[in-house]
Amino acid sequence: MISIIIPIKDGHVSDLCQSTIDIVEENIPTAQIIVVNSGKPFSPTKSRVLVSEIQTNSRAQRINHGIDLAKNEMIILLHPRSALSLEGLNYILSNEKELTWGAFTHKFDKENPLLKFTSWYSNNVRGKIREIYYLDHCLYIKKDLLTKIGGLPDLDIFEDTALCERLRKESSSKLLPFVSTTSAVRFSKNGMLRQSILNQVLKLCYMLKLNNEQMNKVYEYGIELNSKY
Repeated sequence: MISIIIPIKDGHVSDLCQSTIDIVEENIPTAQIIVVNSGKPFSPTKSRVLVSEIQTNSRAQRINHGIDLAKNEMIILLHPRSALSLEGLNYILSNEKELTWGAFTHKFDKENPLLKFTSWYSNNVRGKIREIYYLDHCLYIKKDLLTKIGGLPDLDIFEDTALCERLRKESSSKLLPFVSTTSAVRFSKNGMLRQSILNQVLKLCYMLKLNNEQMNKVYEYGIELNSKY
């Protein structure tokens, strides 16, 4: 069985994410759906959704709170602007004993050469080679492994990178062929080239161990999807 954790802000769940909630509600009765919200309250449209309201500006803290509430052995971190297919979820259910941790194959919801390259790099270089997956890959992880490594590091940004750095020390990951379709909203609002350059600059800042709160303020400026300053 699986527990699906969705960290949201101000009660907002995207249509992509809602489509996955609908799929789970209708087809996987044993799954636990946990929405951890900060800010404006969230009112679920589905009866099986467990909602926990906590006041924090940290996505990592929302996820760790959801992990504490999870009752099942396999946890899926569903990005609030991503969608998973029933086929992919059923694969997790059917192969749960053989899976330890990993992610779904990344794809944006818009067609663009730069976005296509970004997904290719995320899957084949950063993912398969370095075993670093961002949350929009929708990671799956055994709960006992998450407990062993202490959950997500309490960082304002790149908490997913730091998580994977911990996980890969424990065991190898597996990138599933099933797609996580993710919104390209940041690229659409900030511009394709500008967002791409910003992403690379912030990666360098993370490598240099600069202040993660300041990095996240830059990342969220003008859009505030995960945090509000």
